[in-house]
Amino acid sequence: ECLPAIHKGLKDADSWRRWEAVNALARVNDESSAAGLRGVLASSEKRDRREAINSLGRIPGDEAYNVLAGAVDDRDPGVRFRVCMALGKRGDRRALKVLTERRAVEQDKQVLEYLAKALEKLQ
Repeated sequence: ECLPAIHKGLKDADSWRRWEAVNALARVNDESSAAGLRGVLASSEKRDRREAINSLGRIPGDEAYNVLAGAVDDRDPGVRFRVCMALGKRGDRRALKVLTERRAVEQDKQVLEYLAKALEKLQ
């Protein structure tokens, strides 16, 4: 029952409300939320984008996986390391290819650290 209100909160003008909506979706774990979180990743708000990855990491299903896999090349290393962490926790072996390809071009030390941990969990 709360999902429509939370999804609406993803587009709220108030940054605190947007962040709270993104954060709430991590607790609801509903597959229908992946599309809204994809929209958050398109925004310029760094804090919301990073929290969206944390929420996506807890949402089951292919759409959430696809959004995460697509964000592995994000411009923000804070997003990228969270993607690596989330993909490793999901345990979906499809992520091996995505993470291995990212490792070949990644230069950020923190991202490389999480990449290694995620690959270790998946192998």
